[in-house]
Amino acid sequence: MATDIEAFQACQDIIYSNDYADYIIQAVGGSEELKRAYNYECIKRIGNRYQAIYVDRKGDVLHTFERFGYRSFPKVYGLMDQSALEAIGVNRVRRQPYLNLRGQDILIGFIDTGIDYRNPIFSNADNTTRIAGIWDQTIPAVDNTNEFGFRFGTTYTEEDINQALASEDPLSIVPSVDTIGHGTFLAGIAAGNEDMINDFSGVAPSSNIAMVKLKEAKEYIKEFYQVPDGVPCYQENDLMLAISYLLNIAEKLVRPLVICIGLGTSSGDHNGDSYLEDFIDSFSGFVGLCTTIAAGNEGNRGHHYYGDFTSDREYEDVEINVAPDEKGFVMELWTGPLHTFSIGLISPGGEYIDRIPPRLNQRQRISFLLEPTQAYVYYELSEKQSGNELIVIRLVNPTPGIWKVRVFPGGNGDRRYNMWLPIHDFIKDQTKFLRPNPETTITSPGYTRRATTMGAYNHITDSLYVNSGHGFAAEGFVKPDLVAPGVDVYGPAENGGYTTKSGTSISTALAAGSIALLLEWGIVLENDISMSGFKINRFLVRGARRGNLNYPNPEWGYGELDIYNTFDSLRTTV
Repeated sequence: MATDIEAFQACQDIIYSNDYADYIIQAVGGSEELKRAYNYECIKRIGNRYQAIYVDRKGDVLHTFERFGYRSFPKVYGLMDQSALEAIGVNRVRRQPYLNLRGQDILIGFIDTGIDYRNPIFSNADNTTRIAGIWDQTIPAVDNTNEFGFRFGTTYTEEDINQALASEDPLSIVPSVDTIGHGTFLAGIAAGNEDMINDFSGVAPSSNIAMVKLKEAKEYIKEFYQVPDGVPCYQENDLMLAISYLLNIAEKLVRPLVICIGLGTSSGDHNGDSYLEDFIDSFSGFVGLCTTIAAGNEGNRGHHYYGDFTSDREYEDVEINVAPDEKGFVMELWTGPLHTFSIGLISPGGEYIDRIPPRLNQRQRISFLLEPTQAYVYYELSEKQSGNELIVIRLVNPTPGIWKVRVFPGGNGDRRYNMWLPIHDFIKDQTKFLRPNPETTITSPGYTRRATTMGAYNHITDSLYVNSGHGFAAEGFVKPDLVAPGVDVYGPAENGGYTTKSGTSISTALAAGSIALLLEWGIVLENDISMSGFKINRFLVRGARRGNLNYPNPEWGYGELDIYNTFDSLRTTV
């Protein structure tokens, strides 16, 4: 019989191996029943509803996708890249003797590219760390002592990090690094120390930090989604496990927790129905827990198409310009539950693939006779989480030029549909719809209903960041919730010093720090011990600055984040 260490090592090897497929399942039953049903080699529970299972692939990437269907196949997520503190009201809060909040006894958790724990903006005055823990998914564990029972990766405690900081060679003790710098930047602007010499401060410089460094997506998943080489890309199940780690460490420390997610994907129905969004929603009503999520940088990319058959047209041709040297991509077409749509394809050379019949779990692989392109079309007539129809279209080595997706509607009445291309990091800049619609371009998990989703604006010019994701959801509920500075924001670089970055992940980190101040005031100082994530969201909405627009607004949400105005409004609401 295998020892605990041997069993742990075997499971970890499977999780890292490209020979085993990752799936997310929503199932009940004991381990023996699940083992018989799914024939997995390794399993890890995610909260109370979900499990990540790891199964021998036994086939090509399309077989892997088809085995359990669209929802269980992990989506892939990419990164969403001092005057800012003044713009969101932090400095005014600090100037109030009664408030002077800095995030004391609050934990801010990040799921990202890691953190440079050696940077002094994350240390106390005595050179001890303010980081409560790091789970580095990229470093295999050497035994089964991984904190909280995770089946892969290495966890580093506050004690481990302090020991490293006291050493002449910190990386020999805690070898976790952030080579991209995205996670370090977000953690810095949310919770970095005051650095008077360099005119920098994080929003909540007395808070504690927890960081999950995500491992890269497996090669077979990158192959399915045709993600370009060298582009950071992360799996949905690893994000869900990362959230579990943050929840566990907050419970261990008995601290309120703010989760900051600066990643996103264009996959999904844009209604908050993904497994990841459902998982986040499941705990967003808990006291002392709040999640803030980037709206994404897809607003002006030309990656969303909206169609509406208002006449008796037989079909509509959706035109897509495909850039030269495009490796390939996966796009999705979503409709409502009332009608069954179907599609055909027309290549730039004029080769026509006739209408593919809409049947339950219909799939078709297509090779073009005169062009090197291969296509794959997959139907789910009633996608299991949303109940809506989904058509997945995968193109490999697409010929450059204008491709047409011929869309055939079914039935009468409401015959609207949406199509989305991947996020801009995953395809060429010139690959886009010729008649795009900028609305409903917030990336998942930004449509999580009870999380706080942040768009970005330029706080110098008071104009919307050109690529900030637009709302509302496909079914009409309001997202983004708010906007915050996200253009040329000043923060820590990955190798020391400071730099500027733009994107909605930046505004999300500023919001995370602001929420830490609210939690300190409400729970730590006992002014409102019932503060939940959704309650905090409503407080922030009431305190937002609003201009001469109609609110809620698909670009600005309920307005600009202003934490001082939020506290001012609490005088009459608490």
